[in-house]
Amino acid sequence: MLLAQADSLKAGAYYQQAEGFLLKGKPEKAIKFFRKATKANKQLTAAWRGLGTCYELLEQYDSTIIQYEKVFALNPNFSRSLYFELGRAYYRNGQYQKALTYFYQFEQLQTTPIQVYGFNGEKEQQFEQTYLTDLPQTIRTCKNALELINFSTVKYIQNLGSSINTTSNEYFPYVSNDQQLLFYTASQFDKVKKMPLNENLFYSHAAEDWQKGKPVNALITSPKNEGMSTFTRDGITMIYTVCEQEGVIANGCDLRKAIMQGDSVITIEELEGMVNSAFWETQASLSCDGNQLFFASNRKGGLGLTDIWVSQKLPDGNWGIAKNLGKNVNTSGYEEAPFITNDGKTLFFSSTGHLGMGEQDIFMSHWNEKGYWEAAINLGAPINTAARELGFFLTSDNQTGYFASDKSAGFGGMDIYKFQMPNEFEVAPTTFVEGFVKDSITKAPIETYIETNLRGRVKTDKNGRFFFCLPAEKKLSITVQQTDYFPHQSQRIIPQWDNKSLYPVTIYLQPIPKVVASTDTIITAVPKDTMLPKIDPIFHTVYFGFNDFGLPPSSTKQLDKLMASLDIAIYKQVSILGYSDTSGASDYNLDLSKKRAQNVAQYLKLNGFSTPTLVILGKGEDNQFDTKRLNRRVEIRFE
Repeated sequence: MLLAQADSLKAGAYYQQAEGFLLKGKPEKAIKFFRKATKANKQLTAAWRGLGTCYELLEQYDSTIIQYEKVFALNPNFSRSLYFELGRAYYRNGQYQKALTYFYQFEQLQTTPIQVYGFNGEKEQQFEQTYLTDLPQTIRTCKNALELINFSTVKYIQNLGSSINTTSNEYFPYVSNDQQLLFYTASQFDKVKKMPLNENLFYSHAAEDWQKGKPVNALITSPKNEGMSTFTRDGITMIYTVCEQEGVIANGCDLRKAIMQGDSVITIEELEGMVNSAFWETQASLSCDGNQLFFASNRKGGLGLTDIWVSQKLPDGNWGIAKNLGKNVNTSGYEEAPFITNDGKTLFFSSTGHLGMGEQDIFMSHWNEKGYWEAAINLGAPINTAARELGFFLTSDNQTGYFASDKSAGFGGMDIYKFQMPNEFEVAPTTFVEGFVKDSITKAPIETYIETNLRGRVKTDKNGRFFFCLPAEKKLSITVQQTDYFPHQSQRIIPQWDNKSLYPVTIYLQPIPKVVASTDTIITAVPKDTMLPKIDPIFHTVYFGFNDFGLPPSSTKQLDKLMASLDIAIYKQVSILGYSDTSGASDYNLDLSKKRAQNVAQYLKLNGFSTPTLVILGKGEDNQFDTKRLNRRVEIRFE
């Protein structure tokens, strides 16, 4: 007992000496006495904290972290401020994810009464106010560092080669969903005026490599300037730029739209609404749902030479008044070439105004839960260099990035490059859904309205077609009420999809039988108030590889989620129908389709599935879809 008291007194004396040296700005000497204090009393939490402070002043962050962690091991409520300080040490040590953990803890602990932290809590409140002021920017800086690390893992950047790139300029790439078609802008450069000369929109098809680029047909190509294309995610509507041409406001640059079929322009239309002005509008990017249009403009009301703006689509289909994206994205310099990701949460753009590595760099900004674009993040090396980088594009499967640069290793001028996106870069999985509403007997398309839980009310076109960008692994509910047809209700789980083809959904409406009386009066056979089915049928599709009937791991995960979401007991019958594509002999394809259906049924049974009636059929070959991979499937219907 007396010995313990003596050690405590000795530890206290050492602590006082150490604190004195620390206040005099002599952390090296303070460390010696803090060490003696902890040796005399290993439970002296304040001495461990003092050691950490000394090492932090000496920028020895490994040791700082060890001491601060020791404090929390002894007493998690010793100091709330220490959570911020430990986060700061992890950040300065390059351990950004750990740093964020402690910064968020510090933020969450603000709801805890300060008395929980005893004397230290009261004493440190003045420090906490400074920390709280710095916290939002500190968290953003930490996130930025993580992003830069992600893109620094890019190992190989590939020039698209001489079929695309020349001694002139090629830039603003756009790649189709199936990655077989490339659009880009090509131009000469006026060295006197320092501006592009005769910009044109080109395209190229993929073979083993990209084929020689060609100008898009004469409906677009002219002796004037046009280029920089973006598409709706279904590849049907292109929005592009025209400059100093007939109909362009004040001889500037405007955005127009073209209805496309592959690389061919079918018709040209004006862009409806409030996007175009008497100034320069160009370089558009459409959001996945088609409701936001990002573009660059030098119009009045901006922050710099050119800014990025966004317009929302109105209920009547016109584009609303554009809004500036604000100071986190725009600067006093040039911001241009926006690209919005499928999930709508990350915007890539080029800038001369943000702190960069060269003439112009590529940046990104994240949309946060508070409803604004966060501070811009430079993608860093090896994508950005001392040269000019411009016009980022990300493929529909989020795997490959494209951009242009005039780095010296190219063919000359701006060249287009590609690279594999870092695995750490996260875009919420989004599935491109193409659906058709048809008559169940005649298979004729039906122009109608469909009600959905994920996209509200949508009108199909004259071909009965609709298109959605939907979050993957969500349940889509569809209701259709159309004159002369029974009401339709169905649900399905939208799977994660690579988007190289559109995920197909077909809705068949059942015609209401009609009886023609002798007076030629048409009488409906079923009263309307009895039409609504009591149970909504559920549909799910499993897709297979070529000549394969084994269930892919991704499909089993989808089936597990589907089964977990359903009350199987309410369904009287489940039909499992297998199909193949038309490759190979018909007998072989029939057997393959049976094996596919049987494997799906077996998987469901092994995982506890049971129902009064289970129908398992191999339907053989099918060519319902243009893409063969979509015909290699098993359809499951719960009803």
